[in-house]
Amino acid sequence: MLKAACSEAGVPFRTAEERVALAIPRRNIETWLAYLRGEEVNETDAYPKYDDESECRNEVAKLDEMCRKQKLEPDPPPPSLVIGCQEFKRIS
Repeated sequence: MLKAACSEAGVPFRTAEERVALAIPRRNIETWLAYLRGEEVNETDAYPKYDDESECRNEVAKLDEMCRKQKLEPDPPPPSLVIGCQEFKRIS
């Protein structure tokens, strides 16, 4: 979808050599944060936002560790997070 939009706009899409990762939640980032807190999630429901961005530090650290290991736990992770974690390999 993004690749097609870039093509239509005449903007080159990233090349294989570029260290650019795409991490795009299906609904919103709060779904991923809820999953990382250990909640059972789906990609259609809305999950609450944090009052302050810094409140998600623990979840971000957990995601970094999981993506470095290429192992998301528990199962099943949100499909968009699986793709985002695979993208992590492009920049690590």
